[in-house]
Amino acid sequence: MNEQFLTSFLENISQLLGEQCEIVVHDFSKGLEHTVVKIWHGELSGRSEGACPSSLFFDHYPSLDVIREDKLSYFNRVNGKIFKSSSTFIRNEAGEVTGAVCVNLDVTESVAQQEKLSRFLQGVSGASSSVEIFHKNVSDMMEFYLEQVQEKAGKPVERMTKAEKKEALAFLDARGILQIAKSGLRLCRFFDISKYTLYAWLEEIREADKKGG
Repeated sequence: MNEQFLTSFLENISQLLGEQCEIVVHDFSKGLEHTVVKIWHGELSGRSEGACPSSLFFDHYPSLDVIREDKLSYFNRVNGKIFKSSSTFIRNEAGEVTGAVCVNLDVTESVAQQEKLSRFLQGVSGASSSVEIFHKNVSDMMEFYLEQVQEKAGKPVERMTKAEKKEALAFLDARGILQIAKSGLRLCRFFDISKYTLYAWLEEIREADKKGG
């Protein structure tokens, strides 16, 4: 399937499904900083070309090597909206993941109507969903996760103990943050540690994870 055909096909799908459907093409071949190369109806998530993957991508895939199959028909919440989504990964001849086509259909109104009908019928219903955060760039993505680790620790990073910092780093590493270019420099500043200490901690964390698995 060549690029021109893919673009034309997705353009047709976008016209077919209308403004309530966002379609995104990601290219991972040059890193994860600016992966969105094509997007239709990006106003639904507030993204445009040059954006990075969502937080849900980093939560599920700490590295591209762990991707085994497409992620089909799942629900997530974005900026108060409910999306029914599908992610199809693009692979090269060697089977390596080089990109993805993601479809996000805004079903907020449909879910609201379903919930009204369920209450009327005395049933319990609603979309089982994960929270997905879309960012315009990886800097915003990094800051989102750094805020999360401080909330998780219940204190600002300046008051964290060494053990708490290592636990926070393990949390970030599990979400693939180290895949982002120059993330190591930001983490060194955040934790107030040297580059040597950062990678020593990472090695210790990953070795412990291997033994635990």
